[in-house]
Amino acid sequence: MIHSKYKWLFILILTIFLFACNQGQHSIETEENLLQVNDSEITQSNDHTNQEAAERLSEIANKVPNVNDATALVFGDYTIVGIDVDESLDRSRVGTIKFSVAEALKDDPVGHYAFVIADGDIRARIHEINNSIQNGRPQDQIIDEISNLVGRYIPETPPKS
Repeated sequence: MIHSKYKWLFILILTIFLFACNQGQHSIETEENLLQVNDSEITQSNDHTNQEAAERLSEIANKVPNVNDATALVFGDYTIVGIDVDESLDRSRVGTIKFSVAEALKDDPVGHYAFVIADGDIRARIHEINNSIQNGRPQDQIIDEISNLVGRYIPETPPKS
């Protein structure tokens, strides 16, 4: 009886060993076919000011069909693009336009992480924040305004228990 238990244990260990060896050979064979790629993560460049980046993003967003006007705010890690669309459009169409703007911005190093918002009041607030930055308002006040602005659009979810 004891001999039988060891026999099954030996067979189990041998099976695992053979399976592991077989997996190793497979990965060696396919390793030749792997293609090395460069890091595809878009990195932010510091070759421009935040205001220049905001102007560039506004121009890109303004070129998207059905966008009447766009205002962008770039402040550190925050990038928000407010777009003005025809108020008679239904919500799904506005969502499609927002997605189109996000797609147009995604190849830009700063626009890649942009929040796209289609709300006239928020767009006006973004414009006011841009003016505050240009007028030299303290950074901590601007960060608070931006946090409040973004916080209105990020949904609050209950904590996981």
